Amino acid sequence: MINNACNKQDAAREQYRMHYCGTCKAIGKRYGQTARIALNYDTVFLAELLTTLSKEDTSNWPESFQSFLCITPSSWDTGAIPFPLQYAASANVLLLALKTDDNLKDSAAPVWRMVQRWFNADFRKAEKDMLQFGVNMDEIWQWIALQQHREHAAIIPDDPTEALRYFAEPTARITASIFSQGARAIGEDPEKLYQFGYQMGELIYLLDALEDVAQDARKKQFNAVQRAYSYVDKTVKKSIADHIHGLTQKIKITINQLPIPEVQKTDYRQRFSTNVMVRVSNALEDEKPYFQTLQKNVVARLGLRALSAKSFAQRVTRDIPAWIALPKYAFAYTAVMIAPNLPQELTRSSEQDLISNTAFLSILTGFIATFLLWPRLLRLIRTYKSEFRRLKKEKKKGKKMTTSEWFLLIISILLAGICVIALCIGAICKDCNDSAQDPNSGCCSSSSSSQGSSGSCDSGSGSSSDNQC
Repeated sequence: MINNACNKQDAAREQYRMHYCGTCKAIGKRYGQTARIALNYDTVFLAELLTTLSKEDTSNWPESFQSFLCITPSSWDTGAIPFPLQYAASANVLLLALKTDDNLKDSAAPVWRMVQRWFNADFRKAEKDMLQFGVNMDEIWQWIALQQHREHAAIIPDDPTEALRYFAEPTARITASIFSQGARAIGEDPEKLYQFGYQMGELIYLLDALEDVAQDARKKQFNAVQRAYSYVDKTVKKSIADHIHGLTQKIKITINQLPIPEVQKTDYRQRFSTNVMVRVSNALEDEKPYFQTLQKNVVARLGLRALSAKSFAQRVTRDIPAWIALPKYAFAYTAVMIAPNLPQELTRSSEQDLISNTAFLSILTGFIATFLLWPRLLRLIRTYKSEFRRLKKEKKKGKKMTTSEWFLLIISILLAGICVIALCIGAICKDCNDSAQDPNSGCCSSSSSSQGSSGSCDSGSGSSSDNQC
């Protein structure tokens, strides 16, 4: 469940970001850094919910789990990972394992085979951890098998609404089991969390099915909406949307029954309503107008992001030697383009020093590695080129490049591309220090920037957080 953090007060936004970043770091610490790419919003919400139910004081968490920076590794802390983050991290990797298994049985696409092989050890570890938390994994896998059976069954309920519930039940049961066991582990009543998890699992399944109708039809894959209805049109989609909104109302009633503060209840109800409304509206819209609107929004956001990146890069390269300013400016600009909230989160001097030093070392390492690898790469290309010409005349087939040679070629090209982009950005903005110190340059200087660490330009119409959003 996504939280539109830009519209929240500082306290609510901080709590959400703490659980979002904390769950991500817990995944990295327990299952390796590559597993963090599969971070799930629903497990982040589970971590939030467990923290609220257990009344745990987040100010006592280890320092790295209170930081919003990905470059602050959790391995620096010797303290234990908070239980809500542990449980959410294990549930996140387990859900990835279940999704991978389901997609392999449906399509057997090569990408899912690669995912299974790459994360195989992590999947086994997550299953073992969930067993230790008390989750009945045999029951989980039984529901997965039943899901496959129902999707390929010849006989399904005649009523479309009942058919949708029939297909969504395994996912709902699995989600309910994970939520209820999390409540039992912190000493809370598991029944209410079981009901809440069941309704949430059914909602997630129906939303995904409604959004993927056209895509699954093109790929000729199973879709619950297509199977329940003989023909899917706008009227059918509207009927499913009404069913989803009714399920959302039930979830709100269940939230009101949870033993959590009223402020949290209001926040959760609002988040559910907003997210469901947005996803259903997008699913009901025609594809062409939706993508045209999306394209305009993306261009506008990239423009604001570029302004924020330029201002932040000018700020971090102020009053430093020019030979260091060039790589630092390039890295800082690129970093904010990738992570637009970075200027807001750099509130600690140690984190600012860390990103500055990382910037310089990263660019310097890229240049050195490129200069070391390119001569060997050029010799390799010349050798294969002459060998290819000779064998072509003799009408013979030459040997193929080895895996290590392909790896060398790809790494060299990537490093060269990064260095060229960094040089181009630095050359275009080589007067960054002068423009940052010029009060008439149009960007925030040290005397006009009153937002602390935000580092974004104030256009005179609202606060700097609007640009960050």
